[in-house]
Parts: sequence; structure tokens; C-alpha cells
Amino acid sequence: MILDNSSTHKTATIKQWLENYPRFKLHFTPTSVSWLNAVESWFAQLKRRALYRGALTSVSDLKTAIRLKQTERDQK
Repeated sequence: MILDNSSTHKTATIKQWLENYPRFKLHFTPTSVSWLNAVESWFAQLKRRALYRGALTSVSDLKTAIRLKQTERDQK
């Protein structure tokens, strides 16, 4: 799991949970800059501009809408 560097993710309770579920590994974003915010922003824009109120009736339609939006963004 990718998380921000908040101290709430490093409590004794969380550490115990991770010991009980060793297949989960925590990866923290750097404290100086959170690239995760950029990723979240990109998905929010995708939702607002390409997917909101779209007539997507299949996974194929969803993939096409995402690719089109990505192509538009890359051309800017």
C-alpha cells in the first residue's frame, strides 16, 4: 500500500496489524513532496472531464474514454 508519511500510519495498532497480515507492505511517499497528490489530482480531473455523466456501458468504453483523455492531455 502506498501512503502519505502521516504518523497515524505508524502506530502500534498498525504495526500489529501488519505483523498479522505480512503480505501487506507499506510504502510511504517522501515527506518533502507528495507525488501521490499529483496522482490523485490526475484521477479527479479524469473523472470530472472524461467520465462524469458519461455513457460508459462496458469496460471497453471506459478504457477508450481514459485513453482519449490521456491523449488529449499529452498533446497539451
